[in-house]
Amino acid sequence: MPKNILVPTEVTPADGSTVKSIATVELTVDSKYGVGELNTNNVITVKKDGAEASNISAAIDYATGDDMNKMMITFTPEITEDGTYTVVIPEETFYDLDGNLFNPELTYTFIVDNSTNIGGVEVEDANAVVEVYSVDGCLVSKGKKADVMKKLVKGIYIINGQKVVIR
Repeated sequence: MPKNILVPTEVTPADGSTVKSIATVELTVDSKYGVGELNTNNVITVKKDGAEASNISAAIDYATGDDMNKMMITFTPEITEDGTYTVVIPEETFYDLDGNLFNPELTYTFIVDNSTNIGGVEVEDANAVVEVYSVDGCLVSKGKKADVMKKLVKGIYIINGQKVVIR
């Protein structure tokens, strides 16, 4: 009796990632199972910011090449408009090579952001008090920003809640 336990071990782009656009999503299952039958009658749905994106269709097919454990979801048209997109793959859309295992309902989220990340120029007060933490959450330093920044060695820090790289 088939079981709904076949889930991808890798999704490209990664679930939850921020991208400029989405033309395809590649799903990879464990090579010991492979990808057998694809149920192309199942409708993969796409939602933008929580509402169904009826203008976007999604089709699943085997990925090109010799890898028998990869599938490709292709979006028509390519998703380029800023927003949070949720892709839902219905249960029993793909099976393993033996036809014994199939996928449960799968949900993946992608954020499309084409902004330049330049929202304006902010002038910071060099005398403002800042807290600097290591990436593992340990307090490294606290004090006037100008003084603290001079003391930091190369590395990645969390300064007032934002990730900062010191080179």
